[in-house]
Amino acid sequence: MTYRTLKLHRRSVCDACGVFHHLLRATMRPKTGISLKHLVCMFGIAALFFGIMTGCSVSRTFSGQMVKIETRQEDAVFEIVVADTPESRERGLMFVRNLPENRGMLFVFQDEEIRSFWMKNTYIPLDIIFISSKGVIVDIKPNAVPLDESPIVSIAPAKYVLEIGGGLATKYHIRAGDSVHFL
Repeated sequence: MTYRTLKLHRRSVCDACGVFHHLLRATMRPKTGISLKHLVCMFGIAALFFGIMTGCSVSRTFSGQMVKIETRQEDAVFEIVVADTPESRERGLMFVRNLPENRGMLFVFQDEEIRSFWMKNTYIPLDIIFISSKGVIVDIKPNAVPLDESPIVSIAPAKYVLEIGGGLATKYHIRAGDSVHFL
C-alpha cells in the first residue's frame, strides 16, 4: 500500500460531561481496500461511545462493595467505588455530575499519613472523610466546594478517605471518632 499525505486534526467530543477525548481524522487513503479515514472514523465513534458510557457517570463502576459507618445515632451504609491505584485515586470523582445519596468513593492508600485532596474538575460538593488504619474517622471536611483547587488537608494521618455527597455527614450525624467497617 502507498499513502498520500497525512493530516491530523484534534477534535474534542463528549463536552457534555467535561471529558475530552481526542479523535484523529486523517485524509490519508490507501490505494486499495477501506480508506484509513473511514477506519479512523469508525474507531472514533467507538471511542466516543466508550467515553460517553464511562466518563459521564460514576454509577457504572459500583460493584456492590459497601462501607458502614457506626454513628452515635444510627448506622450509615454507602455503596462504594474503590480507588486503590494511582490512576484511580488521581481521577477520583472528577467530571461526575450526579452522585446518588447512598454512594461514594473510597480511596485506599498503602500507608497512613496526612492526606491532601482538592476539588479540581469535581462538579459536585463532597464531604471528605479521613479514616485511620484502625477504621476510625479522624477528620471530616464537609461540603468541599466544587472546582476549588485549594488543598483540603486532614488534621491526622489517614489510610483511607471516603468521599460522599456534600451534607451527608451532617445528615447522618457522622463525626470524628465513629467506626468504619468495610463490608
